[in-house]
Amino acid sequence: MRIVVAAGPDEVARRAADWIEEAADPERFLALAVGASVEGAYLELRGRPGCLGGIRTVSLDELHPLPVDDPRTFGGRLQAMLGTGTGMQLERFDPSAPDPAAEAQRVERLVRDRGLAASVLGLGPNGHLAFNEPGDPFHACSRAVTLRRSTLAHLGGRSAIAPATGAMTLGLPVLLDAPRVLLVVLGDKRAAFARLVLGPLTPRLPASVLRLHPDVTVLCTAREAADIPPALLELVRR
Repeated sequence: MRIVVAAGPDEVARRAADWIEEAADPERFLALAVGASVEGAYLELRGRPGCLGGIRTVSLDELHPLPVDDPRTFGGRLQAMLGTGTGMQLERFDPSAPDPAAEAQRVERLVRDRGLAASVLGLGPNGHLAFNEPGDPFHACSRAVTLRRSTLAHLGGRSAIAPATGAMTLGLPVLLDAPRVLLVVLGDKRAAFARLVLGPLTPRLPASVLRLHPDVTVLCTAREAADIPPALLELVRR
């Protein structure tokens, strides 16, 4: 795991956008997280017209149930952040699907059939990746999930996502099948990040499974890395 400590969020966004652009492969999917940590990177890519021309992207997860055109859907937010000028083609979960478990499996089949070039992930404050929540087995398949109270709080509470009551997510085995993984850690993630790097490998912290992957790059700032031994960090030098 390569931990890169950038000078600030703007530097994280620029480096993440560079990483995504370089990892893109027209033959395979890019799996993309949605959230505040990665928003800067997507806005940076949005300012590079054509940078993802012909690239197929897929959202990692989705709230359920919501109307397809609800602006709170993760697919809709991803499309809004990246815009149309990048040239990317988005595959998304149907947030209104009558059978969310079947819909999650449909998206997994699409991803496995084409393969992943890379996974771009954010870290949940409770250590979740996508909506793989604490306690879920590392080997769990793509599925419908019940959101933990801590995750709901991070999303703004039940009222902020209503009428959605749960979610759909790609499973960790799918996300880690990508040959390269980028984890962007920004915001109130200091404790979870320290546990990821220094704590035990355990489903109670889903993100700890990243330690088993051969090519993970982490982008963060000094704030998020405050509890990580300096010897494990790579500082950005201008």
